[in-house]
Amino acid sequence: MGEKLLFLGVALMLIEAFIPGFGIFGVSGILTFIVGIVLVSPNIYYAIAIIAVVVGIFAIIFALIAKKIPKGSLYKTLFLKTNLNNEEGFLSSKDNNRHLGEVMIVDTFLRPSGKVKKDDNVYDAMSEGEFIEKNEKVKVVGNKGYILIVKKLEGE
Repeated sequence: MGEKLLFLGVALMLIEAFIPGFGIFGVSGILTFIVGIVLVSPNIYYAIAIIAVVVGIFAIIFALIAKKIPKGSLYKTLFLKTNLNNEEGFLSSKDNNRHLGEVMIVDTFLRPSGKVKKDDNVYDAMSEGEFIEKNEKVKVVGNKGYILIVKKLEGE
């Protein structure tokens, strides 16, 4: 019975290796393998020693594989070596600084985000936390990418 559980445990772990299933086959395989070792062993101390040796062997194999990956072609396939930074032109969005200081009209309610308008052009906007009613005048005080940061004009 124990030998069958050992083979079943190995089979389940191989299934997990080739057909990932959220770890269900892998965890089941490991547990089945451990139960198989316990059933095959003459006593519990011998089973613990075998499990410790197997875990040690797998740790050594894993360490060797992890050491070899950076030097092999598999590393180039798995990991991106180039940096995608702003200096090289990789931007998620460009800053919209050209509207700083401009006065615009709120086109939709800013709660705290919405739309503002100037000269029939509509822009995405966000207030600094306050709710601003439609048709109020706001001033652009900053930006986050394409979203304009606006502040309600006092006394308007």
